[in-house]
Amino acid sequence: VGQNVHVTTGVTLADTNGRTFVVHDVDGGRVACASLAEVSETGTAVVPPLAKYPGYQGALMVQGTVHIAQEGTGTSAAQIVRFDLTGVDPACLPTADFSVANACGVHIHAGTTCDDASQVGGHYWDSQAISQDPWAKIQYIADGTTATGVTTPVVTGLALSEVVGHAFVVHDVTGGRVACALIEPQVASGTSGHSPQWWALLATAALAPTAM
Repeated sequence: VGQNVHVTTGVTLADTNGRTFVVHDVDGGRVACASLAEVSETGTAVVPPLAKYPGYQGALMVQGTVHIAQEGTGTSAAQIVRFDLTGVDPACLPTADFSVANACGVHIHAGTTCDDASQVGGHYWDSQAISQDPWAKIQYIADGTTATGVTTPVVTGLALSEVVGHAFVVHDVTGGRVACALIEPQVASGTSGHSPQWWALLATAALAPTAM
């Protein structure tokens, strides 16, 4: 699942700069690592209040906040989505069948409307530069009817300015589209109530095998 989890450590983001990020195997063995370092970002965008997807008649009423940041440029340009949602599908558990297309997805779509289901379109990325759908594995995990997380960088080949105005869609466990809103530019720094640095540290170096 392309989602991170919240880990309460009692340290600040700056405190983790230069620390080591380690990946373990199923037996707990350390198999890869890299040093955390600051990355350069090129702005943020926000998703206004979500509304029911056009034509959706189900009981889910997804609400909450979504912020989108950009990492990289050109064909390496990626979006990182931070979401804090309520009213999501409670069936979107870690045991859900994520082989179902779009199950529990949080995706940017090609359309620029949330009023007409026929115009929302499919997932949005530069298909000329990137052959495989980068949104296919981006999902949320529900805790009851809430979902909070930060996606892994979604390499779309698109600049943040190119995704502004497009539809952000939330899916249920069946892959159905249940909520939608159009992405807007980020308001001026200091007025959103959210720190602009939540994405600031990533393992920028290639993961390398750890010493035994």
